[in-house]
Amino acid sequence: MDKITNIDYRVLCYMKKLNSCFIDEIASKFGQAGLASIDNLDDLGYICMPYVSGLTDAIEGESGKTSSQMVSNCMMLTQEGEKAILDYKQQLKSQRYDIIIKVLPIIISFIALLTSICVAIYK
Repeated sequence: MDKITNIDYRVLCYMKKLNSCFIDEIASKFGQAGLASIDNLDDLGYICMPYVSGLTDAIEGESGKTSSQMVSNCMMLTQEGEKAILDYKQQLKSQRYDIIIKVLPIIISFIALLTSICVAIYK
């Protein structure tokens, strides 16, 4: 089972503003991994579009929302989803740099040790 990250909860929070069947749609497409697998705005837009176009009438009947509210909510979801995704990717990037900074002195020490051994052998 995939680990669910903070990004899932942040974006799912905005989804709840749309409609509960919207969340079911996301769950069916992305499974346990939630939204961690969404890479870009195209994915968010693709998921969002049926609710703005073809299914708008059905959703309006269930939720009482107008088309403009649905579009507005969808745009908000896309913007907030993008921000959450960018934050998450930035967090991953900074973790990589932390690892490099911690490992680099060990690698340099190892290279220096190998160099001194080679110098000692060839003397």
